Amino acid sequence: MGGLAEEIDINLLKSAFSPFGDIIDINLPIEYPSKKHRGFAFVEFQLPEDAADAIDNMDNGEILGKTIRVNIAKPTRFKENTNRPVWADDEYLRKVESGEQPKTSDDNETTNKEAN
Repeated sequence: MGGLAEEIDINLLKSAFSPFGDIIDINLPIEYPSKKHRGFAFVEFQLPEDAADAIDNMDNGEILGKTIRVNIAKPTRFKENTNRPVWADDEYLRKVESGEQPKTSDDNETTNKEAN
């Protein structure tokens, strides 16, 4: 779902979506530098029909004064050699925040060239 207000949290999402069925997980991705969520969330229901009910009832609904969009999440496919920036990956950001030196695809190419 998208279009979430800044004030929203996991507890509020759980309250809003639990009437439609048993929730397995709620993921509210955050931006690590600002520590704020990114304006969207994923709610995983135990049963597909519960997710369908949530979509039917909540799409274009309102939470905290903002109209939200609710739909089925489409899995993203990550290709190894894409033009996607390395900082788009949450794991990369966690490593940078912890002070760990993240490995990039450029590092792999350099290692492979040196080995040849």
